[in-house]
Amino acid sequence: MARFDYDAGQSLFFNEERFTFPLSGSVTSGGRIPTGSRSFTNLYVDLAEQERAGSKPHAVLLDSDGQIVLDVPARATGAYGHLATHAGEPIESLRWRRKGGMSGSPYMECWVRYADHDDEEMEGRSFRYGQLFLDTETTGLDPAHDEILQLAIVDSEGRVVWDRKYKPTRHTVWPEAQTVHHISPESVRKCPAIQSDLEEIQSILDSAEHVYAFNAPFDFAFLGNLGLHCDRERTHDTMREYARKAHGREYIKLTEAAKEVGYSYKPHDAKADCIATMQVQRSVDGKPVMTSDDFAKRDMKPCDIKTMRRKWIVYWVLLAVTVVFVALVFASLWMLIPAVLLAFFTWSQAHSNELQAQINEAAGLPAGREQKCLLPSKSRHAR
Repeated sequence: MARFDYDAGQSLFFNEERFTFPLSGSVTSGGRIPTGSRSFTNLYVDLAEQERAGSKPHAVLLDSDGQIVLDVPARATGAYGHLATHAGEPIESLRWRRKGGMSGSPYMECWVRYADHDDEEMEGRSFRYGQLFLDTETTGLDPAHDEILQLAIVDSEGRVVWDRKYKPTRHTVWPEAQTVHHISPESVRKCPAIQSDLEEIQSILDSAEHVYAFNAPFDFAFLGNLGLHCDRERTHDTMREYARKAHGREYIKLTEAAKEVGYSYKPHDAKADCIATMQVQRSVDGKPVMTSDDFAKRDMKPCDIKTMRRKWIVYWVLLAVTVVFVALVFASLWMLIPAVLLAFFTWSQAHSNELQAQINEAAGLPAGREQKCLLPSKSRHAR
């Protein structure tokens, strides 16, 4: 199966610039060639003049003590071009890791996030949501080429914050993906393009203290290529968090993880997958998985409970008056027994039907359908 570049889209989503440089002595770190994976924060870019006449200044990254973290000469054109244009600017974070090239020559992959002037305003802000969970259904697996057909976002209790389908702007058919999520070209023919909703979606992302996705690089890459963004520190990959905690590995299918935590549902719908991700993350966080009763109680406000109580009090008062009236008319106390039994049966049926309707509505099931199991994940390899 083809391997797609999710890092590039993720970098855009995290507001980071990504570039590479060779391990050939053209780039140094503190006088040494950088090796392994490193990360830094609170740096700034400077242009350091060289003693040799005619030499271009180096682009250097300095820490708060003025120590060189990265020294990039002009001959390292890729890295130099990225950094030199930001001379004098602060850098919020820098990460690099060593990778092997196609020719066998090692190189470093680097991510730089330049400080946003709005960051200070964002500090100390209050978030509307503590946790948000998002999921996408797409025309394919390549974030640089394919497009989003459905985006859903739910909160930490499974309430739907966003759930919309979109008509792609470049694709007219997507047969392989359609066999997985069953979103056909005809079903989205009258839907808007996702570009029309980007401002609202960004506002939702900004309102969350933590943003989760299952196999997050996939979803974040698609969102990043649309120009959406979120701080890396506020994002989480539920798949990796659960797989590491439960199995000591990096990957697991959402259907398998959901089943393991005691949750079943129908996969490959963005909203349903969001709720499944929320349930798996609850397990990671040491919280119990929500049941159908939890979903029903979640949407029942105190005023609704009071209204229901008043309604049943009135019902019982009227029923008692009716029973007494019937008994007096027929002058027989024996009539009370069948009347009371009939009244109790009628009440229990009505109460049961109303409660089931509330549960179905909270869990997203059609009216009149029993919920025998909770919302039943999806393989990211078959979207």
